[in-house]
Amino acid sequence: MRTLTATQVERTDIPPMVDADSVRMDWGQITATGRQVPADYCTQQTGNPGECPPGVRITGVWAEYHPRAHFWYVQLTESLLVLALAAVLVWAAYRVLRHRTG
Repeated sequence: MRTLTATQVERTDIPPMVDADSVRMDWGQITATGRQVPADYCTQQTGNPGECPPGVRITGVWAEYHPRAHFWYVQLTESLLVLALAAVLVWAAYRVLRHRTG
């Protein structure tokens, strides 16, 4: 994954926009101390949308994403995991069937 950051002066869109053909995995805000917090951090802390607790100042936004070039690597990895799980389940089903029909 890659991380894109932007100050709110540079970019006002929340969540930060990545390329249209990329897959955004997570996004949030950056505090004045540089800490990356979830997008709804201030709302969770105060209970009021758009209001941050005292001492917390939001200075930017961040997004984690997979660029277009990662598509086939991610697709093949997920496919291999699903096929491996299916093979284990088929093997287990045959073991149970053999045990019951003895």
